[in-house]
Amino acid sequence: MNLIKMPRFKRPTKIQSIIVNRRRGLTKGEARNMIANAGFDVFKIDVKPTQFRFRQKSPSMFDPKTFRTIKLKPGLSAVIGVPKY
Repeated sequence: MNLIKMPRFKRPTKIQSIIVNRRRGLTKGEARNMIANAGFDVFKIDVKPTQFRFRQKSPSMFDPKTFRTIKLKPGLSAVIGVPKY
């Protein structure tokens, strides 16, 4: 099996977005409550065909070459990156 080694960054990463996988019957309001109950903020919601993306910080605040998606728990992921500042 070939594994792709992810580069280590010299600076710490921050969460840019939280992703909730859409499933049948899950409303935007229910997904918003899931995010709020998990302790995350809800600033902007991007609705995609297979997911709800809850922006935590503007993508322009990050080095675009450092974005990675990590799994937090089943159905919940986070986009992380190294802030520019």
